Amino acid sequence: MTGMEAIDEEFVRGQRGEPETEYFSVYNPQFISPPIRIVPLNEKYPKFVKEDLISSFQVFWTDSSACGNRIRVCVENLLAHFKISKLTPKKKFKSLESRIKEFKVQYPKYETLANNLLAIKWMGNVASHEEISREDVATAYQIFGFVLDEIFHNRKEQMDKMSRLIIKKKGKTKKKR
Repeated sequence: MTGMEAIDEEFVRGQRGEPETEYFSVYNPQFISPPIRIVPLNEKYPKFVKEDLISSFQVFWTDSSACGNRIRVCVENLLAHFKISKLTPKKKFKSLESRIKEFKVQYPKYETLANNLLAIKWMGNVASHEEISREDVATAYQIFGFVLDEIFHNRKEQMDKMSRLIIKKKGKTKKKR
């Protein structure tokens, strides 16, 4: 890990009310190798999505805007995984927004997730033209991690299935011993 360290000061009141100065170190990482996995990677994720996530992790500390763009590329590759074409029937490129709308239509069970992908698309667009903060990138990671979790882990579906079983059996899911 490499980065910058600075000493900062804070003015506080002592126990008797007199002004005191406290000093503390502030660390700002600029490069971490191997990169920290900000979003957990799962073997169920498509190969290109995982590769692009790893690529985004590598620039998280050094270039927030590049990182934001790489997360946007993850969205594009996720749509490709679902066979949402980049081209129109006339072989013209589709915008990412139109591809997300198509995803929403083709996969109605992921309609709310399509809105999450649209939010990442907008953040990626801003990152293309101006500097975005690490906090914005962290938000994009949080949203994308949620999307991946919902699609590839189906936790809501699993919980609904378990709940239906418990309701059907009126709470008696196991035989008495």
